[in-house]
Amino acid sequence: MMYGYADDWTALLFLLVVLWWLCGPFVMAGLGAWCGRARGRSRVKARIASFAVPVAVMAAPTIAKFKPDGVMPTRGDVIGFLAVELGLMTVLPWLLGYGVARILVARRERRERRERPEG
Repeated sequence: MMYGYADDWTALLFLLVVLWWLCGPFVMAGLGAWCGRARGRSRVKARIASFAVPVAVMAAPTIAKFKPDGVMPTRGDVIGFLAVELGLMTVLPWLLGYGVARILVARRERRERRERPEG
């Protein structure tokens, strides 16, 4: 028995959740910035990574929270889980990273256009 759970795999899944709570917003902000800067084929890779990483990590707490054990979750449980896990931990940091990257790319392009001699 590990960490008070019945099986070791469950403990490993919850360890993944703890790591996501600590590092997840930073990872998502980095993925958002990558999407904001990427062009061409790299943009497709960035978008796939931005979707796959949180899905892989959030599958564990979602299954644990809403596992079919006969007890139906209340509407408040579902809304609260989606607001915190999906909204605050995943979408908001990604949007912030993407927005900052797009602003910086636009400013850099405008500055380069202004410094380039007309000819």
